[in-house]
Amino acid sequence: MTDRLLFECKLLRKERNDLTTILKTDVWPTSKPKLIKKHFKAFSKFTNAILRDKLTNPKPNGDS
Repeated sequence: MTDRLLFECKLLRKERNDLTTILKTDVWPTSKPKLIKKHFKAFSKFTNAILRDKLTNPKPNGDS
């Protein structure tokens, strides 16, 4: 589930793009341990940007 949210979920495209922009020096997708260890601040910002409502009540034409 977390892999899907982090790497694939269309509802989180903007947040993922923001995260990958911050990780300019690394190739995306990167491993989760590396992401958390090396880029904790950016990863934390990504996870905090995810609105629970966005995932539990997606728009009718969005990807859940």
